[in-house]
Amino acid sequence: GLAIFPHPFWRPNASKCYNLPKEFAEILLKSGMFDAFEIVGAMTQADINRALALWTDLRGEGYKINLVGSSDVHSLERSPHFPYHLTVCFAEEKSGEMRKQRCR
Repeated sequence: GLAIFPHPFWRPNASKCYNLPKEFAEILLKSGMFDAFEIVGAMTQADINRALALWTDLRGEGYKINLVGSSDVHSLERSPHFPYHLTVCFAEEKSGEMRKQRCR
């Protein structure tokens, strides 16, 4: 399996409080403990923009962080959206080597 850092700037029930402070999200992404960063999923456009800005800043510092986008679906039973829920992974290749390539 892959360890994916999910939607750090999600705001539960549209609250004014983010799920995670930007500084802590940055520490976690720099640590290398995740295989990928969810850039799209379960967030508003403004929150997606924050995630993308964080990823761009870290790329500028030399960190290579794989991205995924997800519908964040928790169930497909009797869903009118099936089979449109999916996860997208942006990778140079499909291999088990992704973990070794993720950080500097």
